[in-house]
Amino acid sequence: DEYLETDAEKIPTGRILPLKDTTLDLRRPVEMRCVHADHTFLLPGDGTLHPTGRVMDPASGRMLEVETDYPAVQVYTADGMAETRGKAGTVYGPRRGFCLETQCCPDAPNHPNFPSALLRAGETFFHQTVWRFGIT
Repeated sequence: DEYLETDAEKIPTGRILPLKDTTLDLRRPVEMRCVHADHTFLLPGDGTLHPTGRVMDPASGRMLEVETDYPAVQVYTADGMAETRGKAGTVYGPRRGFCLETQCCPDAPNHPNFPSALLRAGETFFHQTVWRFGIT
C-alpha cells in the first residue's frame, strides 16, 4: 500500500507515500515494459510469509510468484541502463527486464520511521523469500 520516496539520487527521504492512484501502483495487472521503477515498496514485514509479487508472460504462460517475510521489495526496471548487445545479438537495456529484490528498507538506520534493519551482537539474522516458477 506504500512506497519510499527518494531524492534525485534515489536515496530515501524518509517519507512513506501511499501507492493509491500513482503510476507505481502495481497491485493491479500492468505491463512491466510500461513501468518506470527503481522504488522500494513496503510489505507487512511481520515475520510471516506474504505474497509479494506475481508475474506472468501471457505469450508463453510462464509465471513467477514471490513470497517473503522481509519488510520491503525493490522493483527495478533498468531505466538507467545503457543499451548493450549480448549473446546472439540480444539487446539489453531499459525496460528489457526487471528485478524484484526482497530486502530491508534502504537507509533504514537513518530513518526511525522505517522498519529496523539493525542486527545486534548475539542476534541471528533470518529472512525467507520463496520463488515459485510455473506455467499457467
